[in-house]
Amino acid sequence: MGYLLQRRKTTQIIPRKSFPCKARSITEILHSRSWEGKRSFIFCGGPSLENFSNFEPLRNECTIGINKSFLKYPTTICYAMDQRFYDSITYTSRKDPESSELHNAWISFKGIRVFSRYSEKIKLDPSIYYVTAIKNKCISLDLCSGIYTGGNSGFGGMMLAIALGSKQIYLLGCDMKVTGKKTHWHSGYRHQTVENVARVLRSFKKEFEEFAPSIQKLGIGVINLNPDSALDCFPKKDIREVI
Repeated sequence: MGYLLQRRKTTQIIPRKSFPCKARSITEILHSRSWEGKRSFIFCGGPSLENFSNFEPLRNECTIGINKSFLKYPTTICYAMDQRFYDSITYTSRKDPESSELHNAWISFKGIRVFSRYSEKIKLDPSIYYVTAIKNKCISLDLCSGIYTGGNSGFGGMMLAIALGSKQIYLLGCDMKVTGKKTHWHSGYRHQTVENVARVLRSFKKEFEEFAPSIQKLGIGVINLNPDSALDCFPKKDIREVI
């Protein structure tokens, strides 16, 4: 199945209900060719990254960390798409040490904070840059128009890298499966069970599989750096072959 290609036609945290969306468009600092000619690395949440700690060889690369990646990796961009996740990292509770750790790590993150914006009702603070989430199932090469997020942050991060112009994309921690009872390299998310995560990952996997042929036709190379990943629609390599 093919998909249409969309091109351009021409610290104090304030409770989110108290302000309108003050996030700025990502196009204020990046454009559709910002990463042209550069390879990019997407840090997802799979358990295979649990023991990956040597980020130094990637420090000068273009990198996108997904969701809680800022706890461990100083990526170029931290990308997320869930309003509930935004709430969880901007609110902190003295009664919850994990909440405080997450909040403090978020405040300390030095990279670019990016969230998908689905509507004007989304409430984000001025430290955030947003990328418009488009409804049409397409591969967008125009950052101004936005990206199709596919319903999961790992897929959205890949689409963001494509919109930024990267033609060589490497996926790390894109396992698309649970390992034993381990769902993520970090502590995971509240109210999730192993069974539920496994079911959701199977759904996420289908989105990658549907778009893989169209991505390849555009001359964009996507490499999965987990040889044991359940995602088989992209070529696989060991990370040591790349860095």
